[in-house]
Amino acid sequence: MTNPLEEYLASFISERRLGLLDKVLDQRTRHLTVVLEDFHKPHNANACLRSCDCFGIQDAHIIETDSEFKKSQGVAAGAAGWMTLQQYKEPGTAHQDCFENLRSRGYRLLVADLVPEAVPLDELDISQPTAILFGSERRGVSEVSREAACGSIRIPMYGFTESLNVSVACALVLSNLSTRLFHSDIAWQLSDSEKQDLWRLWLRKAVGYTWPEIEQEFFKRHPQYESQAAAWRLSPVRRRKSERLDK
Repeated sequence: MTNPLEEYLASFISERRLGLLDKVLDQRTRHLTVVLEDFHKPHNANACLRSCDCFGIQDAHIIETDSEFKKSQGVAAGAAGWMTLQQYKEPGTAHQDCFENLRSRGYRLLVADLVPEAVPLDELDISQPTAILFGSERRGVSEVSREAACGSIRIPMYGFTESLNVSVACALVLSNLSTRLFHSDIAWQLSDSEKQDLWRLWLRKAVGYTWPEIEQEFFKRHPQYESQAAAWRLSPVRRRKSERLDK
């Protein structure tokens, strides 16, 4: 905890819950990320986000040129609320905006594909920060994504069926890569500043939807900290009634 406000917020959470926040935060990574491209069925996108959360992936990038992403609490079990989502909706530039953002952060882009030259999942070198793109259920990976990618990966399959549901494929890929990553010597952990920023957000999510009101109450009870309000609080500052009156 970094300040008295967060100590106060933490008092509304059980010790077990606080311990879970710290434990999960220590197992979060941005070394791997996923890109979901124009998913048609919301439950598939949300199932992928649930897998991201389960396997310690903090960020997901969602391209929405044909289909709008909608959070589904039932499928994702609230997973999206613990993650950092980047959404790209601008007509004509959504793909480029996503790929430029990833490149600026040092990621190489790979697509999950069935092409013969795709690298088997177990053989993929994960030493470099990597973004895995999963194509839509309708059309698969788009040509613009194939052209932007550094390469492709595939999940080895040995039956008559040559494809998997995209959310199943995402879960298998992340299970394999995260297990290998977390047992490697690669520096995959979040930085201290990244952990601190996420902890502040997660603390409030763990408190529940009343956290803005609790923040307001704290500063009413402790006016000596009012000068720190801008730095400590995450909720918008409510202006006093007298300040809202038209002059």
